[in-house]
Amino acid sequence: MAGQDDMIRNLMSIIERMVDLQDRTVQQLETVTSQVEELQRRLDTLDPRDLPKQQRLN
Repeated sequence: MAGQDDMIRNLMSIIERMVDLQDRTVQQLETVTSQVEELQRRLDTLDPRDLPKQQRLN
């Protein structure tokens, strides 16, 4: 039974690490989403006449 207990502990540890990784991934995605939304707001309010001619052509 000791072998099974060790295996269960190892599996629980792996699951905990996977959940932690998933939580960090979700936080990073939320941060990126927020940044993209802010950039979109800036683009929406940007006046093309404020851009240098070179940037407007690209």
